[in-house]
Amino acid sequence: SVTVTYSDKSADTATVTFKVAAKTEPSPEPGLSEQYAAAYPASVAAKVGEKATAAVSFTKGAAAADAPAGTTFAVAGDGFTVAADGTVSFTPTDAQAGKTVTATVTVTYSDKSADTATVTFKVAAKTEPEPKPEPTDPKADLRKEVESASKLDEKDYTADSWKVFAAALDNAKAVLEDKDATEAQISGALTTLKSATAALAKAGDTGKPDDGDKPSAGKPNDKGNGLSKTGASVAVIGVAMLLLAAAGFVTVNVVRRRR
Repeated sequence: SVTVTYSDKSADTATVTFKVAAKTEPSPEPGLSEQYAAAYPASVAAKVGEKATAAVSFTKGAAAADAPAGTTFAVAGDGFTVAADGTVSFTPTDAQAGKTVTATVTVTYSDKSADTATVTFKVAAKTEPEPKPEPTDPKADLRKEVESASKLDEKDYTADSWKVFAAALDNAKAVLEDKDATEAQISGALTTLKSATAALAKAGDTGKPDDGDKPSAGKPNDKGNGLSKTGASVAVIGVAMLLLAAAGFVTVNVVRRRR
């Protein structure tokens, strides 16, 4: 209250009011967990039996930032490990094939404030390896032909035809035993053996014409080409010999073995 006195000694009073604001405490500084945000990739591809990793990143406000000094990490979940820099490692098991596995990482800052971040691994389904194709035997046909030819008996055939056949069979066996035999050698040995087998003449075949096949006096035999059975057999054997010679390796092998 204020008293006002004028020059004539008269006086008056007036009041003045002060409104004092309440005392306020300063706002506390926000913790590091409120300033920073930790995050991992949305999904990390992983395979059974192979280690997969996921790196952590930080943002402060809307900008990328480095992890504050003194930040530590801890991860929860079986099979997960976390490095000092926040990188999470995970090696999926067979039981986790085709599944999505998530771990939770606790991020603790130097001011003791903390935050959490999740990391997700998408494990690929386990695929069975494709079976290896069965190896093919390039000598299968030749082997089969040799097995069949080896069952024949020499006494059932003429000496000349058997000689050619035996040479072809010996050559075929040599090619079978040769680990370095070429495709041409295998094919040639097979062709030669088949031809020699087809040219075998029965031992009881004398080559004489039957009565019904005898030509009339003074007339050529009009039932054939003028060759007797013996001549035909010789011709077939001659063809087989030519085939053996064309193969390029039969005669030499036979001579060397017989010596």
